[in-house]
Amino acid sequence: MGISGSLGKKQVELKARSKAALASAQFISTGFGLGYLPLAPGTWASAAAAVFWYAVYQLPIPHLFIFHLVAVGLLIPIAWISGSVFSDHLRSKDPSIIVIDEILGQSFCYLFIPLNAAYFIAGFLLFRLFDIVKPPPARQAERLQSGLGIMLDDLVAGFYAGALIWLFHAS
Repeated sequence: MGISGSLGKKQVELKARSKAALASAQFISTGFGLGYLPLAPGTWASAAAAVFWYAVYQLPIPHLFIFHLVAVGLLIPIAWISGSVFSDHLRSKDPSIIVIDEILGQSFCYLFIPLNAAYFIAGFLLFRLFDIVKPPPARQAERLQSGLGIMLDDLVAGFYAGALIWLFHAS
């Protein structure tokens, strides 16, 4: 095989890798397909995160808060990168099918709150409210480029929701 045959094979391998990377980014950024639900995909993704974390907190896992903190910490770059790759592919700043940001923001909210069903429901409702209303600096964060803007406004909404519940609980 000559040089041109070898280069052709490398190009095919690179295309296959880029297709696999795009498919992975699509799967992750759409919340494992939740983003394709027809009505309010962000709300469905937030609800899935709420149910997931409520179920996880019912399990006898040692150091569960540390697990949760590490999971959110790992999800931040994953959401940023997958959101960037897939939104760039779609040529859209913040397409509604990208819902990993809602999963991240909802997960972040639950780092702050007491572990009972009422607070989990309140966290879900407040997160959705802050995600929709986008009080400062969430609106400004949303304007940042690519996956960073997609993700950061939801982290702000998650912080607001969690902090508000924490303050209510502390008073």
